[in-house]
Amino acid sequence: MSFSGSDAIGGADADLQVDGLLLDFKSTHAATTITKSDVYQLAGYALMDFDDDHHIDHVGIYWTRHGIKRTFSLPGFFELLGATETVPELRAGLRAELAAYDEQRQRARDAARNAAEHREVVDATGSHESGEEIPVRRIHQTRRWLHRVFQR
Repeated sequence: MSFSGSDAIGGADADLQVDGLLLDFKSTHAATTITKSDVYQLAGYALMDFDDDHHIDHVGIYWTRHGIKRTFSLPGFFELLGATETVPELRAGLRAELAAYDEQRQRARDAARNAAEHREVVDATGSHESGEEIPVRRIHQTRRWLHRVFQR
């Protein structure tokens, strides 16, 4: 089961969703306590359903080795986490944050690509003018300078 926002984070898929209950399975020997990681995972899954396609109204964890299930209403779950906004508002906020982050990453990739293309043009122009790709004299000067620095 995946969510409308799954692609925004490189993929997210939950274990099971039935009648509005999003249930994550844990098969550890550890005690049946909900870890911070479990909380983030459930919250992330619930919020990644940007368009409420799955109509999630409860979240929970089922510990398979212990036969224990803990569930929470979705609004109650986020209230316990200290959220002051509604679930739709939280989803919209996450969608906006991820879109802004993706846009920022795309701008950084474009800038890096443009810089690389500019360097190629400058390097090509410079090598045509001098007739050499890297002046040998400059390499020898740099080697001598490095040798003096390392002797200090």
